[in-house]
Amino acid sequence: MKLNKITLAIAAAGSLAATPYVTAAGFQVTNHSASGLGRANAGDAVIADNSSVIANNPAAIMLLDQWEISFGTNAVAPNTDVTDVTLNSALSLEDDEDVTNTSYVPYLYLVRPVNDQLSFGFSVYSDFGTNVEYDDEFNEQASGVTGLFAGYTKIWSINYSGTAGYRVNESLSIGGSVKALNGGGTFERPGPDAGAGESGVDFEGSGWTFGWDIGAVYELSEAHRFGLSYKSAMDLEVDAHGSSTFSTYHPTYGYLSYDIDNLDISLPSIAEFSGYHELNDRLAVHYSAMYIGWGVFEDLVFNLDSDTYTEYTKEYNWNDSWRFSLGSTYSLNEKITLRAGISYDESPISEDDRLFSIVDSNRMWYSTGATWQVNENASVDLGLTYLVGEEIEITESIDTDSDGTSDYTLEGTSETTAWLAGLQVNYKF
Repeated sequence: MKLNKITLAIAAAGSLAATPYVTAAGFQVTNHSASGLGRANAGDAVIADNSSVIANNPAAIMLLDQWEISFGTNAVAPNTDVTDVTLNSALSLEDDEDVTNTSYVPYLYLVRPVNDQLSFGFSVYSDFGTNVEYDDEFNEQASGVTGLFAGYTKIWSINYSGTAGYRVNESLSIGGSVKALNGGGTFERPGPDAGAGESGVDFEGSGWTFGWDIGAVYELSEAHRFGLSYKSAMDLEVDAHGSSTFSTYHPTYGYLSYDIDNLDISLPSIAEFSGYHELNDRLAVHYSAMYIGWGVFEDLVFNLDSDTYTEYTKEYNWNDSWRFSLGSTYSLNEKITLRAGISYDESPISEDDRLFSIVDSNRMWYSTGATWQVNENASVDLGLTYLVGEEIEITESIDTDSDGTSDYTLEGTSETTAWLAGLQVNYKF
């Protein structure tokens, strides 16, 4: 019976894993569970109210004392409007509303304690993804110039992780995960009609890479504990699917088109510190500080199938960033547990490096959630978050013929809000 239930849950998660995602700041995905969503992810590296804690801290699986499986999905419904758009500070263009797509973030976690000192786990979840799509009408403005800035950008990733945790003594536990990441993306930058084709980028592909997580949990008592975790940075080589091309203008030879072999994407490391404190039998407070090493995301390098023009590089120049969250948990009765939380998510993109293709800003999360204890073994989590991003001004320039002079500059205003809702099922064996 246990094996059949586990196999069914793994199959269900696998069928959802290819769904495109929407992000926190940058293109990070932080909503790994409905329970975490309900507290704005505050304390996620140490609370261990179910097996989803494995996504944030492998050592925290030692806080679970029996077989447990958790699976579910978070739906993300963002709204990003791009307004007051001008080209070269002269030509006013039409706005584009709701350029970010509704997406779903599925996940699966399984923890198997062996004894009081050793536990193992398995998980399927995502740390990174984005999905930004401008209307054709917007991309075709100014004879197609706006398509060089906007277009369609999708990045997706799926972690498949194996985890082991070990209890060193009554206070200290450690853990580690090895993970295989399957990821990829679609990048479409339809540019002006060049006669023999369109200038710009048309790429779709996927690839695999490997990484690791480590973590520790220190328990002052049953009511007070701390968690610290670190996820390694990873370099992902994305191989092209089918025909992927880069086209550019050469002052002597005109428009030239090259096949793209693959794309290099650098994914950041993530460090998190969390605390959890029970104030009484019903109320607990918890918090997290997360440091994301976005400084590795300097550019995207498209490697071309050409001896004379070997690569096209798109500069990003992102910075390392922080995320802070604070939350509380309240046990209403034996059946119902309530949650609430607030989070500040710092954008890794400086004012001078903002882009239309990945619209990002500092943002606030306002969250609430609940758990229904169905019976001794089963529970259901619900989470709801309202996200509010700062209104930002974007100024982006492009040099189409690589002569060092900006040929086009697009300016505009952007603002993002979003609703996130999660449903999760937990079962202990």
